[in-house]
Amino acid sequence: MVRKSNQIHKPRAISPRHNYVVISQKILLLQDAMKTIDEHIQKDESEIQEAKAQGNESKLHHLEDELNSLKEYKEHHPEDKHDPNALELFCDANPDEPECLVYDD
Repeated sequence: MVRKSNQIHKPRAISPRHNYVVISQKILLLQDAMKTIDEHIQKDESEIQEAKAQGNESKLHHLEDELNSLKEYKEHHPEDKHDPNALELFCDANPDEPECLVYDD
């Protein structure tokens, strides 16, 4: 979700490669888009410490899950340095799911 003023809008489309989110026909640039998986891992580790200090259990759980997915992806793709999007992480963990199947013509 993306916060715009005091309202939270659920993104309709996310483009991980181009760093923008489409919300209600408006395009917002993602200010904190990571360039590499290592940057994302480092950011999550830092935010985990902040969430622990704040006692924010739900944020902590979300960040720990994301961090584990990123580390697994990095293990499976050591040569790939880009920051994977949610679909890439999901498909890495669940390659047989319909969203992840690739068909040749």
